[in-house]
Amino acid sequence: MNEIELLPQWYKENKQKRLSLRIQYAAAGILFVVLVVWNVILSHSVAATAARIKENSYRCEAVEAASQEFSKIQDEVKRYEKRQKLLNDVDNRLLVSNVLGELSWLIDRGIVISRLSLQAQAFKKDGERAKEGSSVRVSEKANGKKSNSATGKARFEIVMDGLAANAEDIGQLICSLEDSSYFRDVYPSYSRSKVLGKVAGQTQDGGKVSEFEIQCYLANYHRIQQSPQKALSQAGI
Repeated sequence: MNEIELLPQWYKENKQKRLSLRIQYAAAGILFVVLVVWNVILSHSVAATAARIKENSYRCEAVEAASQEFSKIQDEVKRYEKRQKLLNDVDNRLLVSNVLGELSWLIDRGIVISRLSLQAQAFKKDGERAKEGSSVRVSEKANGKKSNSATGKARFEIVMDGLAANAEDIGQLICSLEDSSYFRDVYPSYSRSKVLGKVAGQTQDGGKVSEFEIQCYLANYHRIQQSPQKALSQAGI
């Protein structure tokens, strides 16, 4: 039995074309939807990335400002450390008022001080001490006893010039300075007689007095004597 085809050929071809067009339209629509979704996702990603970049730039600026501020603080700390070092080098923890009070207690009424000099002398280094054959260490006297704590980085030389009613007063002053826990290495530079000039309202000379100069050191150190052999060995000779 043979089948009879009643549909014409052109109808079949048109139907096939319409089906192909529908498939193409559907594919184009799907592709368009995919492109739109991809564009939205990409735009959101780009916006998020731009926001992160902007935030990171703000953070970088903040970090750079903090770094500059930290550098300024470091420089300021270094300046303060240098100033503190200078102050530590200058400050010898010496109360001049205590020294003057001790001197006023020791000086007798028969003595007049015309000049009082207090000069700091830095302690010498180990190599220089070794060449001299002795070493200087810093110590402190409290109640007449020496302790191991340091009172400063320098020793102080005191020079006193003055007039005394007689030579015995000068000797008494030297003994008092040697007995005091404030002073050490006391010795007179000179002592000589001197005739004072006429006083206003008087016809006679002012009288004969003793002019003197005394040198000593504050007892904020003690000296350790060394043998010449040990000094030469320390000096590397």
